[in-house]
Formats: sequence, structure tokens, C-alpha cells
Amino acid sequence: MKNGLKILLVAVVSALGLSCSEKSLTPVRPTEGLVLIKAPSSGGFAMPGMTKATKSGGSSDGFDNLFVHSTKNMGSGVNAMKKGTTMWLLVEVPDDEWIRDNGSREYADASEIPEPDRWEESEYSFKPYIVGENGAMYPCETVDSIGTKDEKKAIFRTLKRDANGDVLRSGSALMLPPGLYKFHAVSPASPLLLKLGDHEEPQEISVHVANGEYVQATDVRWRETYPKGVWIPGGTSASAVHSISLPALANQTARIKVNVRCGDDHVRMLGLQKSGIEITGIQEDHHSDFRWTMGDTIKTKIGDKYGGVRFKEYESGKDAEERDMITAYASILPTDARTNNVYVMFHLIVNNVPTQYMVGLTNQLYEAAHQYEFNFKVRMDESITIGTWDNSTLVYDDLEL
Repeated sequence: MKNGLKILLVAVVSALGLSCSEKSLTPVRPTEGLVLIKAPSSGGFAMPGMTKATKSGGSSDGFDNLFVHSTKNMGSGVNAMKKGTTMWLLVEVPDDEWIRDNGSREYADASEIPEPDRWEESEYSFKPYIVGENGAMYPCETVDSIGTKDEKKAIFRTLKRDANGDVLRSGSALMLPPGLYKFHAVSPASPLLLKLGDHEEPQEISVHVANGEYVQATDVRWRETYPKGVWIPGGTSASAVHSISLPALANQTARIKVNVRCGDDHVRMLGLQKSGIEITGIQEDHHSDFRWTMGDTIKTKIGDKYGGVRFKEYESGKDAEERDMITAYASILPTDARTNNVYVMFHLIVNNVPTQYMVGLTNQLYEAAHQYEFNFKVRMDESITIGTWDNSTLVYDDLEL
């Protein structure tokens, strides 16, 4: 990449309003020679049918996995990216030498395309996009603020919003001319931090993430989420091509799912106190050495007693016997807790009585893009409520690693 720039993820909490005007996000018909680039699919957790890449850090199927015909769909079609979703996009192109030697040629098959020695950032890189109608992507307006840290300037680039909090877009939908491209993406488009060097050029570009946040990105571990290249041949006409959908994005965090159930007939009412459910002992999200390069995966680190987050998603319902049941979800940074305990604190209301429970999870490895499901039951024993894990129902949902 030019100037050796990288997109990195560091752990800090951030949130963005992702709404936008519906009328302003309707794609126009692709013009002569241009191809409409559509948003990637959302992989989510427990994505079915995912297949592991053939080699770590390399192409999932070799360079011949490039698509010659721009009419082909690159997306796996798992889940459509929601309208209003934002993302940072890195679009790479071959270096000048490859373009000079091969850029004007026509290829009948992907296997004929020579692999570039180097990929460089294009003019479309490190820009935020918002998903509009039918998956078209529109560039967002940004605002920069300059601060200082360790005597070096830093620019914080964030999405610009109107008085209603809607993300402002600028220009028409993303359409690319003939050429060879490779795409990387990370969603949502959280604020960028650009650290400047001695010559006022960005030396590091980072996006902020923390426990409790869901982050999706291009991922080299599976064929469906690998940053594939695409060849848009010359002579493409508007009547012959409509769009290209990018590969699916995979979640870069793990998710804990807890089902809280009534354990016997004496417990029929379950509720949550305001403090809800908390988890501690996971990867700490403020240490300075945490870095993640776009296209790679967030590193799994040993759990820390200071690392924790409160469950943010809750669902209330009834079990088969019409007793209260609560389901809670928490997103956590990938954590190796095989040598330390992860504790879950339940702040419940049992039969209208506020009650607290603390339970420990031992010998667990929480990997990115996996969901780990636990069942917690509350029962009565001589008028004393007791909460226990139902260990036999531990469920691992993953991407078929």
C-alpha cells in the first residue's frame, strides 16, 4: 500500500448514528463503462455454509478466484447489509508496473490474469460509505478535528451529520471504471484516528472498537469473506452489467448468549434489575498494544480482571410451561480464558425479590465470529433461591472452522 498505510483497530468505545434520507439513497443507473459496486453481505454470528480458506494469510482459492465478468456476484448472500449501515472501504489497485504491462489486455478467463506483485491504495480508499437502496453505497461527508498526543498531531475524522442526526452523504453511488480491484471493508464507520509523522503525512490509521461493540470486516479466514479481486473488462456497457456485490463481512468479536430460566415450579417470575447482567475477566480493551490490521483478525488475548462489559441486548419471553425466561447477549473481544476465570454477575428479580448471583466460567476460549450459549436456571431450595449453570446445554455456534 502507498506510504505503508494500514487501518488498525484499537479498543475504545464509539457510537454513530447511521440513519439517512431515504430519498437521497436511491441508486442511479450505471453509466457507460462504469460498474455499480454494492455493499457486502453481513456475516453475523453462526453463519451457515462458511468454508475455511485453503491457507492462512493467503488467497482462499488462489489468484484465479478473481472474477473476470463484472456481472458475477461476489457476495455470499447470507444477510443483506441494512440500509443506513456505514463502513470504511479500502479499494486497492495493482502497482503502476502491472498496469503498464497488463492493464490494457483483455482476459477470457480469470486464470489468465497475472497476479500483481504489489497492491496500492486507490483514490476510493479510507473513505466512509453508507448503504442505500438495493445495496448501493454512497460516500459520506466527514469532518476533521486536530488534537495533540505525545507531541504529535492527530486528526480525528468522523462522519458529518445534520441537525436530525442523519449521516450526510456526498456525491453519487460508488461506480468504478474498467480495471483490476481488491476490496477490504470494516463496518460501522467509527471515527478514524490519523497519527501524523514529521512530514505531516499519516503514519497510522486506526478505527476504535471496545467490548460491547459489534464490528464486522473483511476476513482472510473464510472464502466467503476473503478480500477478493475483481476484473472489470473494458467496453462494459450500461445495458450489459448492473452491479457487483462485495464479499460478506465476518464479525470480529465473540458473542456470549445467556438464557435465564425458571428451574422449578416454585420460581415462576423472573425480571432484571437496572444493573442487568455483567461479565468480567475478558480481554481488557484499553491496553496500548492492542492493534488490528484491516483484512486480518482481532488478536485473541488472555482475559484480564479489569476487562468487563454489561450485557446490552435483552429479550423477555415465556418457556413451554409459561414461566418467565430472559435471553441476554454481550459482544466481547476474543478472549483466551483457559487459565483464568470469567465471571457473570446476574442482578435479577426472582418472584418479585431482588437477588444477585455470581457464577464462573472456566477453561473457555472465546473466538471471533463465534457465539457461545449458556443456560442459567434459578430454583427454590427450602425458600432459598439457587442459581446454577446447566452445563450440559453449552452450545458453540461458529463458522465451521
